[in-house]
Amino acid sequence: SASGQMALQFGDTAGGVGDAGSDSCRYFVQRFNTFAISQSGTSPNTVAKHFPTPNFYSYGNKYTVTSTTSGAGDEGNYTVLFRDHSRSGIMRRDTILVNNEGGTQSQYGLMWASGMAGNSASNFGWQVGSCYIRVYRGATLYLQTQVPGLRFRYNVLRSRLSTAIEFGSGYEAATNDPYFHNNTVMGKAAIYFSE
Repeated sequence: SASGQMALQFGDTAGGVGDAGSDSCRYFVQRFNTFAISQSGTSPNTVAKHFPTPNFYSYGNKYTVTSTTSGAGDEGNYTVLFRDHSRSGIMRRDTILVNNEGGTQSQYGLMWASGMAGNSASNFGWQVGSCYIRVYRGATLYLQTQVPGLRFRYNVLRSRLSTAIEFGSGYEAATNDPYFHNNTVMGKAAIYFSE
């Protein structure tokens, strides 16, 4: 069990990015953990930032975020974030609950991103299955960048005031071979493709 402003942070770019980077956390396994996070103020942090974590395995974990924030600090509107070279990961039966109705900031439940040139397709080979993601204000799933080979099956996504799934401008479906199968998606809009 963990509580606080930020639950987890793996690595940064100081040691280089990729499998050769000294800050890479490979084959990390996280099972049956509970993370209770409270955020307030104007500059919160990411709740769980993985950067980079190749071959990550997550099973049966629960994130409960209570947020009254009105601004975003260091990627502070992301709940569970996988960045550059976080590839070939598996998430099964995880729960992400974002209770941000008390604040004004939108929050993303699960997100893949790349902030470095040349790494836009480095988060490949992910499998996400039987997960439940609920966000009051914000997208439950946000693909800011490419996630080639993503397999997203049997998940429930629920956004009360926003789009449930959002594809960012860096996501190119034609080169990513995404596979979405038998998911339940609820939101103000189901899917939004950025221009």
